[in-house]
Amino acid sequence: MLTLKSLSTAAINEFYKRHHYSARASKTDISIGGYSDQDLVIAARLIDYDGVFWLRSLFCDPSFRRQQHGLCYLSGLSDYLATLAHDAVRNADRSEPAFTKPIIAFADPRLNPLYDAASWIKLASPYNNLPKTLTDRIKSNSAFASHSRDPI
Repeated sequence: MLTLKSLSTAAINEFYKRHHYSARASKTDISIGGYSDQDLVIAARLIDYDGVFWLRSLFCDPSFRRQQHGLCYLSGLSDYLATLAHDAVRNADRSEPAFTKPIIAFADPRLNPLYDAASWIKLASPYNNLPKTLTDRIKSNSAFASHSRDPI
């Protein structure tokens, strides 16, 4: 069983650093971790970007891989965001971003079966359904230009 929880910027960056993962979250990112018992085993960050959430830096602790944590994380992410939205409305916390936006990921092609199993939908025409500002950012990023990653 995997439990999703919000993470502080320091907590997710410590998780990434401990595992020598080069990604770093900023304080404007929404960082979400997945816990198995008390262990943080998987984490990612969401960037609130022009009408969508951009899923970035999904990373699973190597000693917990191949145990369905990625599938549970991706499957539970939208439900977790819905819970955050409900809590923000209930608490009238207007400082929280709206948690009801689509989530976009640019998955490593080797992970496409994982996203498929979690019922993520691959966009039929890459970039057509994305905000122009996000499309421009991605097309100008050499890391994306050198990989064939389609939006999911």
